[in-house]
Amino acid sequence: MDINDPASSPHGAQFVPQLPIEGSEPIGIDPFPPALALEYEDYLEASTNRSVLTSRRRAEMKDILRNPTILYTERTVPDRNERGRLNNLKSWTLKHFVLDDNQIYRKAEIVRGIEFNQRYAVCTYDSFELISRVHRALFHAGIYYPLLSFLLLIDRH
Repeated sequence: MDINDPASSPHGAQFVPQLPIEGSEPIGIDPFPPALALEYEDYLEASTNRSVLTSRRRAEMKDILRNPTILYTERTVPDRNERGRLNNLKSWTLKHFVLDDNQIYRKAEIVRGIEFNQRYAVCTYDSFELISRVHRALFHAGIYYPLLSFLLLIDRH
């Protein structure tokens, strides 16, 4: 697997398929302007959504997956609450995740009779890009630039 190619994936894993290049929308449509990306980041910061990993959580999970015998003791983590949080994270990470080509993937599992393959664990910094690329691949409608729409109206008269 080439980690620089978002279309590549390890055997048996689900990953984003090859998607259209950016800017393949009709003229005047920008479905994902920079302001929307900032709004999405604000939403994630205020959200209690745990399915998108923060950079900190992702780094801690990578450390745990690289060194599964890591111990969080009073000497290494003096704060009792933080130590408990890290031990819970360690247990959850080792049970549900695997490190493949330095990327975190959710292990293959069966949930309510539905079989899920190994899946890429999305981080906050790459989730907006993945969402926008999938929407582009589905050719979802975008937002017209107000200035361009105005210019098109002027050309008609």
